[in-house]
Amino acid sequence: MARQVGQWLENYIVPNFRYQSELTQKKQEEAAQGIPEVRIHVPQSSIIVRAGERIDRETALILEEYRSRQTFWLQFRRSASVLILTCLVFIGLYVSMTRLRVAHVLHERKPLYEVSLVLWVLSLLLIKFIIRFFEPTLHTFGTSRVWDIFLIYSLPYAIGPVTWALLGDRYRGWFFAVLLSPICALMLNLTLWDFLYVIGGMVIGVFLTTGYHHRLALLVTGIRLALGQMFWMALIVLSQLNLPYHLKEIAILESAGFLSGMSATFVVILIIPLIEQYFGILTDIKLLELSNVQHPLLQELIMRAPGTYFHSIGVGQLAEAAAKAIGAHALFVRVAALYHDIGKLERPSYFIENQQGKNPHDDINPNLSRIIIFSHVKAGVELAKKYKLPQAIIDMIPQHHGTKLLSFFYGKAKAIQNENGSPEENQYRYPGPPPQSKEAAILMLADGVEAAARSLKEPNPKKLANVVKTIFKHCLEDGQLDDSKLTLHDLKLMREAMTDVLIRMLHQRVSYPGFDFGEGEEKFQKLKEKKNGEPQSGEETHGFQKKRSDSKPQSLLSS
Repeated sequence: MARQVGQWLENYIVPNFRYQSELTQKKQEEAAQGIPEVRIHVPQSSIIVRAGERIDRETALILEEYRSRQTFWLQFRRSASVLILTCLVFIGLYVSMTRLRVAHVLHERKPLYEVSLVLWVLSLLLIKFIIRFFEPTLHTFGTSRVWDIFLIYSLPYAIGPVTWALLGDRYRGWFFAVLLSPICALMLNLTLWDFLYVIGGMVIGVFLTTGYHHRLALLVTGIRLALGQMFWMALIVLSQLNLPYHLKEIAILESAGFLSGMSATFVVILIIPLIEQYFGILTDIKLLELSNVQHPLLQELIMRAPGTYFHSIGVGQLAEAAAKAIGAHALFVRVAALYHDIGKLERPSYFIENQQGKNPHDDINPNLSRIIIFSHVKAGVELAKKYKLPQAIIDMIPQHHGTKLLSFFYGKAKAIQNENGSPEENQYRYPGPPPQSKEAAILMLADGVEAAARSLKEPNPKKLANVVKTIFKHCLEDGQLDDSKLTLHDLKLMREAMTDVLIRMLHQRVSYPGFDFGEGEEKFQKLKEKKNGEPQSGEETHGFQKKRSDSKPQSLLSS
């Protein structure tokens, strides 16, 4: 029945409305032309949508328009620009780290480029991690643009530059800052003012970072860096007078600068020991640890060779003063002086500063004495490696002797020459190498000056000045300083500094009333010798005692 009704209706009912597509399209176009154009302005560098936020209709339209404008060639040019800039930066990093003059001897033959790469990658990864991890959390405080700027300004950009400054190389710190800042600007899409803040903060970090010689030095460095960042932040804000920053927002940005400086210093404190361990670069903290008298090797030196230990203390004082006079690494050369003669621990009694009676060299052949003296250099290197001393200090052990001649034993060997002929001079010279740095040359000169000055019976300023002058002249004429990079002006300053220290070390004191100290007996003996026409045992020439013709020669073996 229903089927028949439907068929009947289909036959007799005629539609009176028909769809006209052309007319409909024309009406739609006329209506669209009557609607005013709506433009949405999106400022450059502004955030379209944050992670975790719901995308509304307007945001979706903006994202769609943004994607439509990212044509292939635009993306290609952007990628190519990033690639070219990155290549140029890495080339600059390689040149600056490998071609610049090293700051001091501790950085010679060290993997400085590898250290820079590690600092580079660490800085960028840490910045990326902080952005990724803290950005969603930070937006819970508000959606104002000031929080976005706070996150950008609080990042620890100065890790690399501050690390280089603490390692004692400000030039590499500045180059690192100049090369890293454009990469940070590109990675974070920074504005010009943001870029100026980043590069300025890095450069300020290098300027405000000094060496650290005590426990609180790194904390002080962090506070100085944080205050410097705050000052630079204030200048950036004042330069943008057109931005409507309120007092609260300025306080937030200032706190970002403080946080940037402190966080960078905290990271540096963590990575400095790793750089020491894996790249073998000495720092002031490591040198101070080695100068501690509780070091096992120094304790052994004190117990078994006390004369050598106190000789090393004196050498360190002379070397430190000379290094400061010419701008060399004073702390390093003082610490190296403590370990320069550790090889004497093998046979301490064969060196005059440890002798308290008979000299064992009096009863042996000078050739055997030569072998014993030379052996302390090899023994010192082996001991230093056993106790894992830094390579820079190990190198000072043979270099501070250079290729100097054992003149006393060479003369003794010539005096008792036999049918085999005269001994060859080269056999009585240390194997070397001669000093390869200013610090090694300073240690050689200080070693010779201290030993010669101790041989004086009655030192006075004139005699001490003559000792220093003689030792310097001998080493210079013997060619020991040819590879040391020292100038004649350096030698003049060092000579004056060592003379001043010697005068203060070996100064005369007034007599103690009522105390004899055995001097009366010594004066009586001298008068007796003078009356008998015998030479006085204390007579000196250029710091070395004249020997009686009927006595056995005594060796001066403190070098």
